[in-house]
Amino acid sequence: MASNSTIDGLVSGLDTTNVIKQLIAVEAQPQTVLKNRQSAAKTDATAYRSANTRFDSLRSAAEALTAAGAYQATKATSSAASVSVSASATATPASLTFNVDRVAARHMVISDRTWTATSDAFGGSGSTLSLPNADGTAGSVATTGTLAETVAAINGGTYGVTAAAVQVGATTFKLQLTAKDSGAAKVFTAAAGADTFGTTVQQGIDAQVTVGSGGGSYQATSSSNTFTGLLDGVTLTVSTAAAATPVTVSVSSDPSAISGKVKTLIESANEALKTITSLTDYKSTTALLKGDSTLRGLANQILDAVSSAIGGRSAAEVGISLTRTGSLTFDAAKFSTALAADPALAQKLVGGTLAKAEVIADPMATPPVVGSPAVPAVDGLAARMLTIAKGASDATTGSLTLLAKNKDSAATDFQGRIDAWDVRLASRTLSLEKYYTALETSLGKLKNQSSWLDGQLANLPSWSRR
Repeated sequence: MASNSTIDGLVSGLDTTNVIKQLIAVEAQPQTVLKNRQSAAKTDATAYRSANTRFDSLRSAAEALTAAGAYQATKATSSAASVSVSASATATPASLTFNVDRVAARHMVISDRTWTATSDAFGGSGSTLSLPNADGTAGSVATTGTLAETVAAINGGTYGVTAAAVQVGATTFKLQLTAKDSGAAKVFTAAAGADTFGTTVQQGIDAQVTVGSGGGSYQATSSSNTFTGLLDGVTLTVSTAAAATPVTVSVSSDPSAISGKVKTLIESANEALKTITSLTDYKSTTALLKGDSTLRGLANQILDAVSSAIGGRSAAEVGISLTRTGSLTFDAAKFSTALAADPALAQKLVGGTLAKAEVIADPMATPPVVGSPAVPAVDGLAARMLTIAKGASDATTGSLTLLAKNKDSAATDFQGRIDAWDVRLASRTLSLEKYYTALETSLGKLKNQSSWLDGQLANLPSWSRR
């Protein structure tokens, strides 16, 4: 917008550059207003997104309590450190006692032939070494190079084994081949031409456990050390064989996990409320969205979700209530007690229940059908929070998402108008520079004429000046 030309008044003595700057500053006031409005729009967009982040966290916490199996949390334990165990959401309380007969091992063979150095030619009968491919089919590797080159070719290929040049003496090396995966199915043989390759160092075997100790005991095997299916939804991994030492794996209900999810929900709701207050408090000097109706409305929805009855009952029955300051509290001990006493009620108040259709009684049916009335669905606290959070943070239709995008659009529009003003002010600056340059030129000409006239008058005879 500013020119690099220097036209300060050589004749007039005016500070022309400063005069032009002041004139442009006056004319640029509308652009300054646009810049301020753009900055405010960007700040608002950032503020809406900070609130949106809180509601997205609330959504995640609510989904964890409305998902299938959310109230069937279990934990798995093992009586032996050598057996690790984990339980999925489908696991049900149960226990299993077994003995670890053996752990899985990878098949390993070592060559009968020896080399004095890895740089020695592989040699031997034939020009290839037969090996299994990773998919179990027969494969081979060329052995026309050195021992080191053959090892590199095996490890760089798609074979089912790895290779190593093992130094077994000061100047003695052997080639060791090891199956990539454990288990009896991965046992392999290798041959160099017509020669048998080597000797088995370790036999590939499956892991095995014996379940039970009576006449109905049975064995289960796994190509790895991980077993699935011995208990529904449970995975266990063995690391040490101890056939004489029974191991017991137990799966039990884990109410603390459910309580932890509810605690996360309440904390997420409080964080959302805290953020809304910091952004909208009309008494605050730093609030960016003072009195914003959308945010205040969302805060009210969260508070109403807790204070309103849920299927004729109160969330306070499971330890969830409001404080005087407009936040939520959670009594984990009270929730655990309520969950143990009446799991269905706890689930209803937090997660909600599905609708049940009316069942028409039919005493003539086999077996007889007992009638029951239709039961409407109940949105628990988590379901209510989920609806609120999605309404605010949905990536397409969320109210906070749309507000942030609208502010982004406004900032982009302001930028276009600011750019147009840049062009306008640059043109105006050039016009003023030309004007004052022409002014200086005119004044210079007048000054030259004045000097000439002064000279002429000075040369007139003295009598003419009387």
